[in-house]
Amino acid sequence: EGWGKEMWSHLRYAMMPAKAANWVENLPTGPQAYWDDVDDDGYNELVMCNEKIFMVFESIGGRIVFIATSDGYVELGNFMVQYRGTEGDYNDDDHVGALTDKWYTYNSHDYSHDSYTVQIEEITSSYVQAKLTSWDGNITKRVRLENGSHGFRATYNLQHGNTLYVRLGSLCPAVKNLLYYGEPALKQM
Repeated sequence: EGWGKEMWSHLRYAMMPAKAANWVENLPTGPQAYWDDVDDDGYNELVMCNEKIFMVFESIGGRIVFIATSDGYVELGNFMVQYRGTEGDYNDDDHVGALTDKWYTYNSHDYSHDSYTVQIEEITSSYVQAKLTSWDGNITKRVRLENGSHGFRATYNLQHGNTLYVRLGSLCPAVKNLLYYGEPALKQM
């Protein structure tokens, strides 16, 4: 109970770095998009990767929850910090997924924990593209990953205009350095 319950319910997240390690050992020759239960919760997540970057998308919040690079770095998804206030696949104070649609001024709604429809929209030899749509159709975002790219491109379509506030996530470059060296590593970055 208490802090233990929150921590133990997240142990399955160790699967994501394990899947990324397998990806590093078997880098694809082009971009890929596929479904896999990478966090062992019984539901498939969307994986998009190329030879440089590996990303995991959750339908809850329509967000990216893990990013790793082929040189062995975890850029998003530091699961080694304390979980607070959640036992499931939701954002909490210390774990915010990239592209979290926090607040839409059109209807004053927080979409961070809402269910999104996630689709693989295109797979070509030069790029893959996913389409993520909010439950009410008000927000549609497309994420494209190109062959050889170190990053992705996200484009938004808002059904009613107005302003959407998007959280970029709990980026954590150089997790290994933070674990080994702590605060002095932050000063060097």
